[in-house]
Amino acid sequence: MTGPLYRAFLDRADRYVIEGWARDEVDPFTPVPLTVFRDGVQVALLTAESWREDLVEPGHSDGYCAFRHVWMPPLPENDFSRIEVRLPDGEQINGSPVFVPMPTDEQTVLGVRGAIDILDHERIAGWIRDEDRPERAVGVAVLLDGQEVAFLRANSFRRDLRDLGLGSGRYGFEFLFTSPPDPLTAHTVEIRLDTGVSFPDGMKILPAAEGFFDQAMMRLASREIGGLCDVEKIRTAADFLSSCLETLGKKDAEGTLGLASRREIRRLRRQEGNRAVTVQRQVLVIDDQIPDTRRDAASVALLSHMKALQAAGLKVFFTPSLISGCREDVLASLEKQEITVLRPPLWESVEAILRRAGEAFDLIYLHRLGNASAYLELTRRLCPMARILWSVADIDSLRLRRQAQVEQRPELTILAAQSEARERMVIWRSNVVITHSDEETARIRESVPSSAAVTVRWAVPVGRTVYRPAKRDRIIFLGHFGHAPNRDAVRWLATEIVPALRRLSPALEITVFGSGMTAETLSFACDGLVFAGYKPEIASVFAEARLMVAPLRFGAGIKGKILESWAHGVPVLMTPMAAEGLPLLDGQRSCVAPAETEAFVAGLVALWADESGLKEQSALGRKLLREAFSEKSVEAEMAQALSAAFAEKGMKSESL
Repeated sequence: MTGPLYRAFLDRADRYVIEGWARDEVDPFTPVPLTVFRDGVQVALLTAESWREDLVEPGHSDGYCAFRHVWMPPLPENDFSRIEVRLPDGEQINGSPVFVPMPTDEQTVLGVRGAIDILDHERIAGWIRDEDRPERAVGVAVLLDGQEVAFLRANSFRRDLRDLGLGSGRYGFEFLFTSPPDPLTAHTVEIRLDTGVSFPDGMKILPAAEGFFDQAMMRLASREIGGLCDVEKIRTAADFLSSCLETLGKKDAEGTLGLASRREIRRLRRQEGNRAVTVQRQVLVIDDQIPDTRRDAASVALLSHMKALQAAGLKVFFTPSLISGCREDVLASLEKQEITVLRPPLWESVEAILRRAGEAFDLIYLHRLGNASAYLELTRRLCPMARILWSVADIDSLRLRRQAQVEQRPELTILAAQSEARERMVIWRSNVVITHSDEETARIRESVPSSAAVTVRWAVPVGRTVYRPAKRDRIIFLGHFGHAPNRDAVRWLATEIVPALRRLSPALEITVFGSGMTAETLSFACDGLVFAGYKPEIASVFAEARLMVAPLRFGAGIKGKILESWAHGVPVLMTPMAAEGLPLLDGQRSCVAPAETEAFVAGLVALWADESGLKEQSALGRKLLREAFSEKSVEAEMAQALSAAFAEKGMKSESL
């Protein structure tokens, strides 16, 4: 069926009335609906159905095709109005648009000032001011490649214009393209005033995009994807983007991971027998989330180990297994340390990395039991040439068994047995197991006698804080309360330690700092036990502390909070569980109090009152860190672990 073919004309347009006619040539006896716009805003709906004698055409038109619209009130005398009359298909009728009142020759040269500030494939923005009549909002027509695409008023407020002394500042305009110009070709953009003349310097060239990843092209692609509604098209787009992502991942593996060059070197060595050709070793470190030193001690330890791996000559890559999001400043810090983070969207999972680029790595460092259980066998399958190093962090089965005893929860004993079975399997299948203490290393060797277990502590820088106990009056406890031993410590503090402490010294109180505080944890607040929450600047916490307590009744491994306290010169009163694994100096054993309420409180009160003893403990804590937790000692321990990892095949540390 043939669509409408319109004939129409705007005969008259002034301050009082607009008149004209419109006729559908296919169906001339059906009135044509029209829309009237003033300055781009719809102001009236008309129907061309009035009779005019001059429009009668015998056999073709009965003359009922005229229209008339009266302005109520009349349009302003001293302002230009742009009048448009549009047909049902959106096209303007002949004679439209018109300007009311019609500009005279004098009016067409009125002085204007302004500028086009922004012009891209998304929008055009700027300002225009009529210098002779600054109160007038100048009409602006936007033409794209000679075709008008918008008409608007330059009446938006801009503070910068007002601050420059340009009246009210209401001279701005902005237009967003509803259909962005094709970014693959260049376009002309013209600004035309409501007087019918072009704005000085109003003709601009919008250049074509320089490539697919030009901002204009990416915005267009984003807009097209966002507008998809059809299910089949959505799936087609998803398949296409998935294939693109796969290709980009391979490119990244060849470039960032050096996969192509490593393959070529291996080929040359096989074909030509040239064993002198070497390439830098690479290690992939896997943990639950990107390490952040402000979050927990495990992050501090992991970053120290990655630095030690770099000192041993390895190039370090990291990927999160559970949580990929991270603060931008943390990512920037890792990049500054030359640690490359492999994360979505290029690398959507650990499996994707191992599958596409497993042969790029000579060593896989698995942190914590969860990651070792999940990825060890997958690594063996996809990266058969890589050595596997499991970093224990702490022995889960030992911590669970102790927790079961303290909390009298027999179900945890079952979990501990299951965890122990997983640990033994991982120990047996790993090339090397590293722990943070000699005590844990001994337990690993006892559990699986054939294992290669090595102690690798972590570096703890010693701060320069001057410790003067006489000027400090705060006892603190620090921890991450997503960790069960810390939650139990708070419970013990609230129910037994603090009440006993208040009976001996009513003025003393303990302040709890840390992340991950739950409603249950906060419910233990009472007289003498204050919860201060998470403090990102931990140095400010220790700067006010006279003493820290570590009332842990279960757990495993070295406790980072104790090392952190010593690093800031603050002594720690701890239970034997908190002190486990620490290579304590002889003079520090007096700060280990039994995990019994009365004995722990007595030790706390005595140490609090002994200023000379506090100073001595502050010095001993720093001394221990310098001896056992320095960068050099950690690098030496990591070198020993790497030697054990690569010794099985007689591989030299400097070659593939």
